[in-house]
Amino acid sequence: MKSSKKKHFFIALVIVLVIVIGFIEFKVTYPIKEATTDITPSKTYTMSIDTTFNLYVFQPSFSRLELKTGTMPSTENDSIAFCAAAAYTKSILDTFSIDNIIGGHVACGQPHNINTTLDHYGSFVCKDDYWQFIEIEDVAIVDSIIKEGGSMFTQHWVIKNSNIYLGNKRTASNYYRALCEKNDSLMIAQSRQSIPFKLFAKALKAYGMENALYMDMGSGWNHSFYRDSNNQLHILFPRPKQYYCTNWITIYK
Repeated sequence: MKSSKKKHFFIALVIVLVIVIGFIEFKVTYPIKEATTDITPSKTYTMSIDTTFNLYVFQPSFSRLELKTGTMPSTENDSIAFCAAAAYTKSILDTFSIDNIIGGHVACGQPHNINTTLDHYGSFVCKDDYWQFIEIEDVAIVDSIIKEGGSMFTQHWVIKNSNIYLGNKRTASNYYRALCEKNDSLMIAQSRQSIPFKLFAKALKAYGMENALYMDMGSGWNHSFYRDSNNQLHILFPRPKQYYCTNWITIYK
């Protein structure tokens, strides 16, 4: 009888131990599983828009940049954060010509007019999320961008090394735009109203821009678009005919 009781006692003890161990295992592993799930980040697109008396300053988060030539990227492409004119166009033509873009430029690793020398001009190079404002004479950087399949365009300096750089730029009033650098961040600044170019340059300097290249293509240059943080499309200066336009800096989310 005592032997039977001992047998039942040991069986009960084993069952209790199994339950306790299972409970402990559950309590230990459950929080670890939750922690692993919680630390997985989600990438979110943002478009910061700051406003001063004379400027709108756009700062999108982005994954890559490139110069597009020939046909303006479609507004239906919702992977685009901002698209705007980059280099000057020589002449208003009925058809596109790569030689109609002023200054040295690189599109998808294909160089054009690289050895062109222009006073008062600088260049912007980019590949994926890498970008840099450079002098036209920085041949080594340009060669690297070409080999890596990147992009480049050449334009008139507005701010260079934190100093206003007017060069021979006219002072007429207009809606102006520039691709800018501040504190290692890439921004697009646009005048809020038609103002003299010199006032636009002063506004950029007052904002703290360290480098800035003008963004202009000639007639129709200011037609562009961007998406806000809610992915809502905004078209700036709508213009139905763009057949003579040639090149656009395109920023992707």
